[in-house]
Amino acid sequence: MLGKARFRAAGRPITFLESDMRTFDTVKPVDAVTCLYASLNHLPEPEDITRTFTRVAAHLRPGGVFVFDLNSERAFQTLWRHPVTEHGPNFTIRRRFETDGSQTTMYLQIDRLGHPPANDTLTARSFRESIVRTSLADAGLTFRDLAHFNPFPTVPGTKLKQLWTATYR
Repeated sequence: MLGKARFRAAGRPITFLESDMRTFDTVKPVDAVTCLYASLNHLPEPEDITRTFTRVAAHLRPGGVFVFDLNSERAFQTLWRHPVTEHGPNFTIRRRFETDGSQTTMYLQIDRLGHPPANDTLTARSFRESIVRTSLADAGLTFRDLAHFNPFPTVPGTKLKQLWTATYR
């Protein structure tokens, strides 16, 4: 993804960083930080969200903006509970789930025509809105907005994902 981003930046003065979101460091403060595609849902421990928000706050300029999204608890109940099999022209993907409290593990099996089967595991957790708001405040970030949405046209419900905005001081 970074390679594609660098290619698309095509000479613009943008710095790309690959790092663990709980410990990242930048050379100088930035105006904005984004964390999208429900990346925060994959933090292994609940307290890691505060650690991540603290790193964001440490690197934002005053007035800087932090935008992130999360899969909601409803998304996990709707999308991360029942086995799913998807078929494409040259592939089949099977997903099954195991849930332990707020943490869910997805087991994937990917079969592609002409390739050996691939297996992968993905663990994610939900965070209650109250925990996110408290973690933002504990990190020195000010909550500004929360928008609920559903990007999946074939899945019922309106609150599957959350788009959060916070600022630093």
